[in-house]
Amino acid sequence: MRVKELEKIANEESNYTITFTFYDESDSLVTPTTIRWFLSSLDGAIINSRYNVEGTPANPFAVTLSGDDLQIFNKDADFERRYLTIKATYDSSYGNDLPITSAVIFRIKNLRLIAPDLYLSVTDTVFTNDYVGGVA
Repeated sequence: MRVKELEKIANEESNYTITFTFYDESDSLVTPTTIRWFLSSLDGAIINSRYNVEGTPANPFAVTLSGDDLQIFNKDADFERRYLTIKATYDSSYGNDLPITSAVIFRIKNLRLIAPDLYLSVTDTVFTNDYVGGVA
């Protein structure tokens, strides 16, 4: 199964919401009885302890990631990619606790690479109305 890569890009250490909609074997909307989600790097490392996070069953179901969920580990990369995996169960006429598993890949933009540690230096500027000289 090919994992879909989302077009919308997250900003580093900002917030990002991914919404899932669930369908049963008849392509009808179904509300899961359980939902758990996982956030990982492409090599499978769990990010920010987001392993087996329990969600409140709903359809659609939204996961909002923020802060350290969206941190950049490779400071030289323009983007990093992450997996968000959903594991849910649902009941239907075909049985109870039937599994649904889905995953998406999303990108995080490295903002530090774009604007590295900028600072603003302000100097005092004195404006004066003092006129030097005279009128004859």
